[in-house]
Amino acid sequence: MDQGQGFQLSTSKRRLTLFCKKLDSTIAEAREVVSNFENQRVAQEKLTAVETFTKKVEEAQQEYATSLDRPERTPSAQEAVDYEQYLAMSEMTVLAAYEVAVQLRALLRMPSSTSKRNIEEEVFHGGTLLNAVAPGYTRQVHLLRRKDSNLHLKRQG
Repeated sequence: MDQGQGFQLSTSKRRLTLFCKKLDSTIAEAREVVSNFENQRVAQEKLTAVETFTKKVEEAQQEYATSLDRPERTPSAQEAVDYEQYLAMSEMTVLAAYEVAVQLRALLRMPSSTSKRNIEEEVFHGGTLLNAVAPGYTRQVHLLRRKDSNLHLKRQG
């Protein structure tokens, strides 16, 4: 591997780590908003931030994969292991972002007469609200969880 490719890989890993950390902190803030929901404007701002940083993480994932998968080179065993670790970390972060985004969307769509407890029950117990707010979300979560469990099996095997 030449220096340029090594630099590109380390830059991709650094960007992925940076955006995952930012998304993690944004998720924590969004969870606070969900727990203490009082203001729709704040909930909308957090939802926008979660969506923005989720997109940045997904772009960084793609950039990392592209920089590793060049036709003129074969990744080393360590690079492949690093990639799997970074991918697993970022997928779990994205999964958490999807979950909190669904909660925020549910809060934003909830009529003022609906209690927060009712909305949480609908979101967490797979009620119709979840499917209405985020069609395809359940499938995405299932795919990410399956992919994560496959990674764990590969590491154990």
